[in-house]
Amino acid sequence: MTTGLNMGAGLLDGISVIECGQGIAAAFAAKLMADLGADVIKVEPPHGDRARMRGPFPGDRPDPEQSGLFIYLNVNKRGITVDLEKDEGRALLMGLLGGAGVLIHDVHPAQREAMGLAGDRLAALHPRLVITTISPFGDSGPYREWHARSLNLVHGGGWAYLTPLNSAEPQLPPLKVFGQQADFLAAAHACFATLAACRRRNLTGEGCVIDVSQQECVASILEMHLMRYTYAGQEVSRLSEYRTGVSGIVDCSDGEVYLLAHEEAEWDRLLEVIGHPPWAGDERFKDSPSRGANHAALLELLQQCTRRQSVDEFFAACREHNVICAPINTMKRAYGDPHFRARQCLVRLEQPGAGPLMVPGPPSRFSSVALPPPAPAPALGQHTEEVLTQRLGMSRDEIAALRRRGII
Repeated sequence: MTTGLNMGAGLLDGISVIECGQGIAAAFAAKLMADLGADVIKVEPPHGDRARMRGPFPGDRPDPEQSGLFIYLNVNKRGITVDLEKDEGRALLMGLLGGAGVLIHDVHPAQREAMGLAGDRLAALHPRLVITTISPFGDSGPYREWHARSLNLVHGGGWAYLTPLNSAEPQLPPLKVFGQQADFLAAAHACFATLAACRRRNLTGEGCVIDVSQQECVASILEMHLMRYTYAGQEVSRLSEYRTGVSGIVDCSDGEVYLLAHEEAEWDRLLEVIGHPPWAGDERFKDSPSRGANHAALLELLQQCTRRQSVDEFFAACREHNVICAPINTMKRAYGDPHFRARQCLVRLEQPGAGPLMVPGPPSRFSSVALPPPAPAPALGQHTEEVLTQRLGMSRDEIAALRRRGII
């Protein structure tokens, strides 16, 4: 068995992963393992993962080999093409699974049988295999057959009802959080569940099927809010019924910061930062409840002070006076953040065709292991011949015949 592209990492050496799916969830779960040294083989249909058609693209020119999303999700992997809608393609997958330890996929439950990915059948054929499935609503229950996108899932899991927090306008609808967070959340859950199952297999010799529901992953991060309903029948929402003190986003001369000052001592320290303006003695702002009741007027007056300073200047003054404050980082500001740079949050990726890129690296540091630089995301079908030769012992003639029949 060949080792992964990150052989030097050592952390997940010896774990062989087959990834099947489209888009984000399965790809990100497998990427997290690939970053730590697992040998991940990404199986794409002959026309490619649909993530290849999503930007950003260099120069805004669509190119399936230069999709920023695809590149980020698939560094450190080998890539092959197999048509799982054909019998010969499914037979190839079965052969690859015979030498693998993990299968991660996000194929919808209604499509798995036709693609040879039914969990019970695979578990019977490969009893040591850890099979991790990611789907919108899980593999059981009344919503099992439903399809969904992130918009549906953040509402179905209850997250969107809380967004934006402290809204005073009930006529406005809840908002979906940015991006496809349900996919990324489910991927993170899938990764650590897979590693737990791998450890169990090391102890017992038995694989298992892991069922990850994206809706439940969303519901699991709602802090105390589900528990508040459980204990008190109390529904938390985005609508603010009572506010104390100061909390919110204010403008500076070159950006924005978030401020928080609930307690009287915090308010006093904030006044020191902004120079004790005359309006601070206004009866409307005499105590924390009063400041909460007149919050909109207070923020506008505060911004007359904060707009005179840059984000860095105001943030430095808040730190000096122990005032709770955080810069609102734009992507440009985050990219240049000196703390990110010092910790090497962004790593250099030599991606053919797209040129050198700076991409987010693994967010964990290990005292005894230095992770190697990321290997490029694979071109479509780049490693098909290599993998079929090494894993299945196929000859070049056999592989060429599969290509002619459109199997790979």
